[in-house]
Amino acid sequence: SGFCKHQDYPLRMGSCHPDVNLLQQMLVTMGADLGDYGPGKNGVDGKFGKVTEAAALQYLKTKTVSQAEMASLKLVYQQFKG
Repeated sequence: SGFCKHQDYPLRMGSCHPDVNLLQQMLVTMGADLGDYGPGKNGVDGKFGKVTEAAALQYLKTKTVSQAEMASLKLVYQQFKG
């Protein structure tokens, strides 16, 4: 059935959700190396795999991201970028 096992929250291993892409962008901004694949060759591909899980654990201290946590991350990210 392919990689995408979860389409909802929490974001976790096997998740394919629009917010995974944003989460990956945030992790890259924080300094994570997600590899050289995906459209931008920066590892941002919208798939929550082993590399994204490791980066989330390193930078966010968690392997899963709830909808509330993602909302908080979005606010911080917008302020950071703004």
